[in-house]
Amino acid sequence: MDIFTIARFMFPFIGVAIFILFSRYLLVPRFIQQRALLAGLLAGVVNMAVDAAGFALKLWHYDIGHLVAGFPLDLYITAAIVYGAVVLIVYWWIRGHHQNWIVPFLLFLPLYGLGRDYLGTLVAGATFITWDNPYAWIADFFGWMAIFWIPIYVFNRLTTTK
Repeated sequence: MDIFTIARFMFPFIGVAIFILFSRYLLVPRFIQQRALLAGLLAGVVNMAVDAAGFALKLWHYDIGHLVAGFPLDLYITAAIVYGAVVLIVYWWIRGHHQNWIVPFLLFLPLYGLGRDYLGTLVAGATFITWDNPYAWIADFFGWMAIFWIPIYVFNRLTTTK
């Protein structure tokens, strides 16, 4: 067993630890935590759908082992927790404490995702994802928009009281 396989096994647990730390530090009520986890699950599903579209259109593919039907399910679980639930908790905190930070935060999220994918591939040379098309970054950017903004919309709908 190589170190990356062991790390992949630990990623979901690290994601849960990050969720607990942010929840405790930001003093998040339990009902917000539950709604963030629910909308975070949606982030993982949207992430998988974006990757399925990217695979089908031959824009990118994964170069790692232990895939289930071409998907690294452990990474989707981690993405659902970190890019879903934790980002939603941070969004909830910003919405309640710093209203003027909401728009920059929402604009930063897809740029972060694109930069992470592009620079990770460029700097590392051989990461776990390989872009097969020079225009894959466009689809990747729109994919990150969907991965972040759809769960935020659903989270807003779940947390809005009448």
